Amino acid sequence: MRNYIRTVDVEAFRGEGFEYQMLWVGESCRWLASSLGPGAAGLGLHVHDVDHFYFVLSGELHVQLGDEPVVVKPETVVYVPAGTPHRTWNETDAPELHLEVLAPGPDPSKVPWTETDSTDAPGGAIVRTVDEMDIDPKVTIFDRRLLLQKSDGAEDILLYEAKLEPGDKGMGLHVHSTVDQFYYVLEGQLSCQIGLQQCTIGPNTLAVLPRDLPHDMWNDSAQVERHLSMVTPGAVPNQPGAHIDVQLTAG
Repeated sequence: MRNYIRTVDVEAFRGEGFEYQMLWVGESCRWLASSLGPGAAGLGLHVHDVDHFYFVLSGELHVQLGDEPVVVKPETVVYVPAGTPHRTWNETDAPELHLEVLAPGPDPSKVPWTETDSTDAPGGAIVRTVDEMDIDPKVTIFDRRLLLQKSDGAEDILLYEAKLEPGDKGMGLHVHSTVDQFYYVLEGQLSCQIGLQQCTIGPNTLAVLPRDLPHDMWNDSAQVERHLSMVTPGAVPNQPGAHIDVQLTAG
């Protein structure tokens, strides 16, 4: 089970400079939890060969996208298309914490960025908050807010916030045959089945669900649960055949 559950050690961040914890490195994507202390900056202006997004968990993050600076608050996603010059820094007197995901996964034998002096951007960058997105009416078993998808230009990323009220359940035990899926808990407690094992995970924990691994999720608690769910390569939302129901027995 520990191969599929990755928890951010928030207390390990010292709150100074640029720090990160690597959560997952795979062919489909790479997940990091990063922190910038007061007055700290990340890499200088640079580009990636793959798409990239930030999701701010706490504090305030400044991001330059091409020649445009933006101030990013918690519960905000910043989509950085491949080839977009960008950099990050923290102008406040408090540490900030954010997620970073690159998709598809960069070549692990190479440095995953290239420094640049250019601010020329291909376009397509997106900054949006969770609250500004409407609840998807096509999903009725829990509340889903789509944050990034193919129609945004994110060919390798389907990202949404899922909100489960107490007693809400997922779609039952199932597998995805062509995509990997990830849950990152933002609030509350999420119960999961991964293969033959069950667990409950809390905030700042990532569940890794590789393709063909049976899984399910539900909310057994008395509190609301919210998590980010990412599917990669980016599937089309609500596409028939995106999952296959399964039954498991221990043999």
